[in-house]
Amino acid sequence: MKKKYQIVFIGPPGSGKGTQAKLLSKYLGVPCVSIGRILRQQIKRNTKVGQQVKNYVNKGKLVPGEVVNQIMENYIKKHQQGFVLDGYPREYRQAKFLDNLTDLTDIFEITLDNKIAKERISGRRNCRCGRIYHIKYKPPKKNNKCDVDGLKLYIRADDKPVAIIKRLNLYRRKARKISALFRKKHILHKVDGRPSIAEIHQSVIKKLK
Repeated sequence: MKKKYQIVFIGPPGSGKGTQAKLLSKYLGVPCVSIGRILRQQIKRNTKVGQQVKNYVNKGKLVPGEVVNQIMENYIKKHQQGFVLDGYPREYRQAKFLDNLTDLTDIFEITLDNKIAKERISGRRNCRCGRIYHIKYKPPKKNNKCDVDGLKLYIRADDKPVAIIKRLNLYRRKARKISALFRKKHILHKVDGRPSIAEIHQSVIKKLK
């Protein structure tokens, strides 16, 4: 019988948890559910929720937990056969909500210090089409223009210096209680976020097995 995987990735902004979540979902053959992508879709569609989300994002703040919980509950119910979550939960109440909602099998916490995290985040450049570049690790072929549609790249409001510091400090405060909750259940795996993408992926697979 095939094992059912219900996995969560947590980690500070810039830790690469989104990339690792996508790689593991492909490896396991289960959907990758990204709260960030879902919220950006809501903003793009200009839904009522999207308008709320946009106000918080533009101020470099996290979206209220009750809004995120409602959105995630709908998605998780559709993927009970297995999933990999990226960017959720972000606070203890969300973690408890998720823990009561479904039977999680593994939590991967990617660790990274603030200095490296800030370097990674501040170098991000985004295109309106959804593609993401990095001036050091994944630069566009033409300066500040998307390789595909040629549109000018931009820096997200929450990727600017003041917002980055707020996001990192907020994550550190909230992550302690989340880690403690899942550590008690013996499903928490800590992963060093400094090595290459491929090396981290292999580390995740080894811990999963």
